This record gives sequence, C-alpha cells and structure tokens, in this order.
Amino acid sequence: MGLGKKLLLADAMGRFWAKMSLSLPAAGLAGAWLGLMAFSFQIFFDFSGYSDMALGLGKALGFTFPENFDRPYRSLSLTEFWRRWHMTLTTWFKEYVYIPLGGSRKGAVRRDINLMIVWMLTGLWHGAGWNFVLWGLYFGVLLILEKRFLLNRPGCQRIPSPLRQAGMYLLVLLGWGLFAGKLDVFPAMAGLYGLGTAQTMLDCLSYLPMLLLCCAISFLPAVRLPGKRLAVPVLMILCLAALAAQGYAPFVYFQF
Repeated sequence: MGLGKKLLLADAMGRFWAKMSLSLPAAGLAGAWLGLMAFSFQIFFDFSGYSDMALGLGKALGFTFPENFDRPYRSLSLTEFWRRWHMTLTTWFKEYVYIPLGGSRKGAVRRDINLMIVWMLTGLWHGAGWNFVLWGLYFGVLLILEKRFLLNRPGCQRIPSPLRQAGMYLLVLLGWGLFAGKLDVFPAMAGLYGLGTAQTMLDCLSYLPMLLLCCAISFLPAVRLPGKRLAVPVLMILCLAALAAQGYAPFVYFQF
C-alpha cells in the first residue's frame, strides 16, 4: 500500500506540480490552483507512503512502529490537522519542547509564546531556508488565532463539517505554497497572470482524473473494501510497471 501511494499517486502529482511550477505565470490561475493541490497530495502520499512502508517492513521483522498519518485532510481544524499529520514529529515536539517550556499551564500569553517557539523550531527542522521559517511562522500564528478565537466556540461548531474541512484545507494549501518556496504561486492563484496557456489547460485535463482520485482518497470517509488481499498482487504489478516506466524518484522527505 505504501509503495502504491508513492509510485502511483505521489510521483504522478509530483510530475504535474513540476510542470506547473516551472513557470507559474504561464500556469496562470488554473495551473496554480491545481498544481498546488497536486503538491499537497504529492507531499502527503509520498511521506505517508514512506511511513507505511516503514510500518510494513517493521512488522515483517517483528517490530510495531507508531502510525504517522491519520487521514489529515479530513480534519476540521488546524489543531486537529497537526494531530493527524506527521504524528511522531508532532508528539516529539510536544513532549520535549512544548511541555518543558510550560505548555498551556502558565496562561494564554505564555502558551502562545511556547507555540511560536515550537513552530519556529519545526520550520528550522525542515531546513534553514527562509521558506521553511515563513512556513513555521505562518502555522504558529494561525494556530494561536484558532485557539484564541475559534476552537470550542458555539458559533464555530455550528458551521457544517464540509465547510470547516474546506477552510482547513485552504489554509494548509497556502502553507504548502510557502513550504515549496514558490511565492509567485500566490499572484498566479489570484489570477494576476491570467487563466493559463493552452498547454496548461491540456496538462490540467490530462492530470485531472488522477487529481480527482487523490481528492477522493484524501477527503472522503474511509471505505472498507472487500478482497483487499487479492488486490495486493495487482497493486504490486502496477507499481513495478510504473517504476519501470518512470524510473526512480527520491522520497520528498529524504532531504530533511
């Protein structure tokens, strides 16, 4: 399953994002939005596939490792998202940085300061680039605002779940633009470069079925399918065919 996530989903989305990010003014409105969505699916399926492969290999050797992802794009808030995404890293920062700093035990102001320290370090953990620092600051500020003004408020709880999920994903999507270091994606998403070239439209149409499949897997409730064991050999054949056709693409998180 992890190999399938990597070879069949993540690598396809990575090729689409690479095309769009090569020239975001040419990608325009359509290419920027769909391309950044593709990047959000690339980084999720690449890293969760990597984690699944580690879990499976560990099981084969008699070790049980903790889960690292729990359908994070199904979250209804940013706080919930970061409890479901890269859970081992989140737990590590909580136990060894946030709680020793005082956590939320010393008032709201101290909690907010602790959150900003954790997110600054989280950004730097990914690298010393300005894009990672901005990404960490971005989520630090948003999480502080969410905890102060949105979480556990009756008005917020009455918002339909699909709208809350969409709002969460939009904020995460903008964060992935910072993470990628492609700031020109934001004016492109605002339509300042136009809708996109004819070639962009053709590329978007060709990758649209795979993009919709990634959306369905990421956003819809999990469905228990019969015959999963029988599907494994077929999935392995598809993965080997993809590997032979497209070659080796390193895991995104190998650079961190």
